[in-house]
Amino acid sequence: NFLFLPDISVAPSPPVPPFVPAALRHLTKLSRPYHAAAAVFFLVAGALVFGPFLWTMPEGFHVWPQTDRLALATNFYDFGFDFWHPRTSSLQSIGGITGVEFPIQPYLAAMGGLLFGRGNIVAVFRALDAGAAILGCWFLFRIVFERTGSFAAGLLPGAFLLTAPTYIFYAGSTLPDPFSLSLTFVGYYYWLRYFDERHFADLLGALAVLTLASLIKTTCGLHLVAVASITLLYAFLEPDRLTPRQRVQLLATLAAGVALIVGFYFHNAQLNAT
Repeated sequence: NFLFLPDISVAPSPPVPPFVPAALRHLTKLSRPYHAAAAVFFLVAGALVFGPFLWTMPEGFHVWPQTDRLALATNFYDFGFDFWHPRTSSLQSIGGITGVEFPIQPYLAAMGGLLFGRGNIVAVFRALDAGAAILGCWFLFRIVFERTGSFAAGLLPGAFLLTAPTYIFYAGSTLPDPFSLSLTFVGYYYWLRYFDERHFADLLGALAVLTLASLIKTTCGLHLVAVASITLLYAFLEPDRLTPRQRVQLLATLAAGVALIVGFYFHNAQLNAT
């Protein structure tokens, strides 16, 4: 009798067109309810933790380097946004020009002064650092949640950081350390996702973010060295995982990152020698 049963087969769903841009796939992932809920959680927590102190001038521990970083921003604003010649308010160098680690934070804070006024540069500066800390917590959530499926476990690392007084103090300051550390969390996320999904672009993106973190704070270069070493060892032990072209791109990306870090080091040495 089975010959007379009606045909109830369902046509297969059409495959996703290959031309769908990667950004659309990322947007789909970002729209997941758990990701959105975690983003709201960290944004609210960050606003409560960092909001009351945005307009506070540098104080507390390491007040001198905090003040120097703020001076970089105000002097970028006052002296025409010359990124390659950062200035502090010290008179020990010519015009206050000095070599510093990649000053992207103070430069962005100075640009924020164009929108909100010079008097609000400190608030923009602290908001940038706080925003980076919140972003880092969210990527920590994604690292854990996408591997465990547990929403509570995913929230735990970021919640711990946002309730640690020492981390809160430094993450809301003008220092480069927490900013660059937050970028390493982003880099680790895409590095791990490369091993999960085999998207080579994720690996290159991770190395680029870790290079930027290393430029902002030299000690974060330890993360770049660790990731690069493990990746190269993996490519050696699993030669079929990377095509010859991908191997060239990997080595070129690493070489470019090292060249940027070394080049900026010598640029700073030249500034400090004047």
